[in-house]
Amino acid sequence: MANSFGTETPPAPKPGMTNALISGAMPSSQTAVSAGPGESAAQAAPPAPTHAQTVAVLRHTTAIAKELRGLLNLPELGKSSVKRQIIDGAVALVAERILTPAQAVSMLSTVPTEPLLQRKWAQSQLASNMAAMNNVLDHHSAAFPGTGDLATEMQRSQSNAESHFDDVNAALAHFPRGSRNE
Repeated sequence: MANSFGTETPPAPKPGMTNALISGAMPSSQTAVSAGPGESAAQAAPPAPTHAQTVAVLRHTTAIAKELRGLLNLPELGKSSVKRQIIDGAVALVAERILTPAQAVSMLSTVPTEPLLQRKWAQSQLASNMAAMNNVLDHHSAAFPGTGDLATEMQRSQSNAESHFDDVNAALAHFPRGSRNE
């Protein structure tokens, strides 16, 4: 499966895109929004997520990526069903307050029963997760280039585990999407 983990990042979100962080899938095609009479064809980009929101999204996508990489390292993935391990991973993400129970149930409903398709599902989930992470990072860094000093940047962080859901939801509000499971 080809991906662009380190070579290229996805473009800024466009109206009508679904949210890859929650839905687990990037749209296969992005349609341009037609401008009405007297409107400019160029759409204004949504506002960039704040530093705290970006940190929350990084916490969110990193935790999901860790579970997916663990799943992809299972020798039985693609040979026999690993639905139990996928459920365990989703439960761990709920316990860590990375996903809500409703988000976990929605995600689990997309897991195929056939082992080979489970491997493809996990690969697709990881690729979408990483694309979403890169998208948010690119959007944030374009608006806030930063100081280049990690210690200074870490002091700016206002995000914490207790406000994770609020910060992620606030960041997601910056990106147009279809439906989102709460």
